[in-house]
Amino acid sequence: MIYETTIDATTLAQPNRYLHFTEANTNLLAAVKSDGGGVFSTAMRNFLPGFENTVQGATKVLGKSPGKHVTWHHVPGSNRLQLVYRYQHEQSRLKGVINDIYQGLFHPGGSGGYADGITR
Repeated sequence: MIYETTIDATTLAQPNRYLHFTEANTNLLAAVKSDGGGVFSTAMRNFLPGFENTVQGATKVLGKSPGKHVTWHHVPGSNRLQLVYRYQHEQSRLKGVINDIYQGLFHPGGSGGYADGITR
């Protein structure tokens, strides 16, 4: 996990990943801004070059992944989203022990936090 944030329960209850990602990106941008030039903001800018431009549209924050190799993961049973490596989060077309381990961690029982959030 690279970063974790909490989104509002009313946002989570809406079956709309774009809204969820928008709020998570807004929180990430605010955390980077509040850090100034500190360790966190520097690390995020080095790890995800240009992410601020990727998620910040002309007039609003966009609801998409802040980088090509990362995605927002809905933590089951909560209103938390975690920024994680895409290759770990997405189920590979190839079956194998490593993929099964990641899928078990992110989606225990084969279901995810996104589905959990909209059914609460």
